Amino acid sequence: MSSTENAFHGVEALRATPPPWLEHLGTDALGAQLGIVAVPSAEWTPAESSKANARTLEFDHLTAANASGRAGKVLVARGPSTTWRALGVEVDVHWYADAHDPDRIWCALADFYPAWLWVAAEPTPEGLAEVLSSTFPKPALRMVDFTRRERGFVGFLEEVSLPNVYSGKMVEFNGHDLDRYYTMVHYVEKQSWGSHHSDDPLRDTIVKPVSPMAMSAASRNGMHKQQRLGRVPSMTWRTLHSRSYVSFEIHMQNIVCVRLSYVPAPASHQAVVARCNVELGFNLPADVPLDVLGSLTGIPFNGERDIIENITAPEHPGQLATGLRICAALWEGDLAKTMRLCEYAAHPESTVRRAVASIARYYNMTFLLHRVALSSDESAELRHAIDNALEQNGQGPDATNVFRDTFGDEPMFVGDNGQLHDGFWPDGDDDVEDEEEAEDEAEAES
Repeated sequence: MSSTENAFHGVEALRATPPPWLEHLGTDALGAQLGIVAVPSAEWTPAESSKANARTLEFDHLTAANASGRAGKVLVARGPSTTWRALGVEVDVHWYADAHDPDRIWCALADFYPAWLWVAAEPTPEGLAEVLSSTFPKPALRMVDFTRRERGFVGFLEEVSLPNVYSGKMVEFNGHDLDRYYTMVHYVEKQSWGSHHSDDPLRDTIVKPVSPMAMSAASRNGMHKQQRLGRVPSMTWRTLHSRSYVSFEIHMQNIVCVRLSYVPAPASHQAVVARCNVELGFNLPADVPLDVLGSLTGIPFNGERDIIENITAPEHPGQLATGLRICAALWEGDLAKTMRLCEYAAHPESTVRRAVASIARYYNMTFLLHRVALSSDESAELRHAIDNALEQNGQGPDATNVFRDTFGDEPMFVGDNGQLHDGFWPDGDDDVEDEEEAEDEAEAES
């Protein structure tokens, strides 16, 4: 029997022996009040027939898990739906049944969700409501509403890569390619914003289709892509269903992190996250929403628990120094954890003290510089560097364009008082973006 015949065998099996709850699905007794609409049995389709794709990085083991999870499942209902902002596209929830597992129903928050992100639920009013509780009706969340903020270390800037959407080749991490990659990823809303904005600057009322040129113009006029001097440079996207924020940050000019801001997912979703962490190689907090997990497919995420041994049980001073820099990035914004750096300000190894001093200068933590200075009399060079930094009140806001993007040819940075600052490119290379654009155009034409 071919794979196609196998797929439709699942439909016939469900028609022959439908579970008792299926005839009530989409009625007032089961799901109608949630916006669920039953698919007529004559229109049932096997889950294997769907070609929808989330447009993230692809891996063989995830492709296999998706195929395995779809086997035997049949699309029996749709809804409720959400609208992609600025695209005007309605995205339906999909519901699946399996004749060989009649006591459960599977929820895919959108047709492009792979089967390993489907949520199994009891086919009861309470079970269906719990699955949809965090995403429908669609929450209007701001930064102050998020009760969870987690940050993970992705890698050092020179070691992190991402795909060029034209050629498919992996390229060095940069804002231009990162923006284009996430423009394609379905788990997030279109358009990112920089650290100049704490919250999504685009209006939720933009539900009708908007041309890419109009979106770009709105971004330029609102300075959506710009970075705020004094803040960690970042690029942030809002996810489609949970309205969480996924932010890529570059700390100390070469430490790439992902910051997640969200409301914990329902228990049924957390079971899916746990399975993905154990079976599929993810390493995310156990309570992240499913669209956050999906958006980070193929992106390393190393939390504090994965890094901490570098400072609690280092094998040599260099490992400790590097571990402190990574932990400082993970702890940024958490003063209680950041104070732990004071323990290393008087470390006997100058390599470690230099790392602490560099952290203090970057984040403008004068108190920490003073602590290092008090323990560095034997190193004239280090003491002189610290004294200079203290005289200058730290090193001042970093205006390095670490994302190596042109921000639409607008000034790259905005100061606290609204003043604009062009910033400068790493290594003084101002022509990198022009070269990248020329390459992109050539690849698109070919």
